Amino acid sequence: MESTTVVDKPKTASWTGTLVEGRDFLEQPIVAASAIDRFVENQPGTQKLRRELIRKFDWPGNLAYLGRWGRVSLNHTALLECLAASQGSSRKRAFELGELYNDAGLAELVKSGRFANVLNVVDESVRQRVAVPNRMEPARLLNETLKDLVVSNQEVREVAVQMTAIAKKVDAELSQVRRHFAYVERIEGDEALSVVTTGDRAELRIVDTKMLRAVGIEAAKDVFILYEFQWSPGMVASVCVPAVLLRSAERQDEIKRQEAELLEYETPLPKRKRTPKIEAQKYESSAAPLRNTAKS
Repeated sequence: MESTTVVDKPKTASWTGTLVEGRDFLEQPIVAASAIDRFVENQPGTQKLRRELIRKFDWPGNLAYLGRWGRVSLNHTALLECLAASQGSSRKRAFELGELYNDAGLAELVKSGRFANVLNVVDESVRQRVAVPNRMEPARLLNETLKDLVVSNQEVREVAVQMTAIAKKVDAELSQVRRHFAYVERIEGDEALSVVTTGDRAELRIVDTKMLRAVGIEAAKDVFILYEFQWSPGMVASVCVPAVLLRSAERQDEIKRQEAELLEYETPLPKRKRTPKIEAQKYESSAAPLRNTAKS
């Protein structure tokens, strides 16, 4: 798994503007456990490692029905990130990262039962989408389902908030892990030109479209979190996790509050005095009406 390639700084302002994680966007909490199989070379080794991680850390998933595509195992996004970390170094890095995720609150979340409830909600929602004829691939179908659920379902939203907080904590504790908010500018064949926010600046990067499509990111303006793992100099592994923009829905109450505050500070304009109406007087013409003097 190669790192993304930096192209240049965008010449225009970011399409999304300045966003705050947790208020304006969230990382999606669920992903297909097998998503990474689509863009790694050693699939059997990755599949074996996935089973070992699930067994060691007690990360049970859930099978979701996808109609003609059969079933797919759903799990939290931390599993995908652990698998990606191993690609840039060794298997032990995946287990080290898994320990950090559990210590940061993932173990408690998974055991609480709330996560299992969310997996069932996602499964049910995917079934409803599959029942309606559509041309979406499984990864895209799951991505769109979770976008809707994170915005509309309170329990899914709360788990997304918890997963985002856990990921941010791991990012802060481990210098080898970096998370960046990003979105797709355009896709050209095997390359996706994306705008990636690093700190307080944005830069253009080329991202492998296989890595994006594996998690259902297929169109311009699709947002995601870019994870980068660097355990040794010159060796960077990357993986993308879908995100959800909340700005339009989340900030309605805040906008209303701000408008109300502005109204309180407004100085009302003085009332204008009403000008009395002047009625036009009617004058009758004294001139005699003209008569047609033409001879018939």
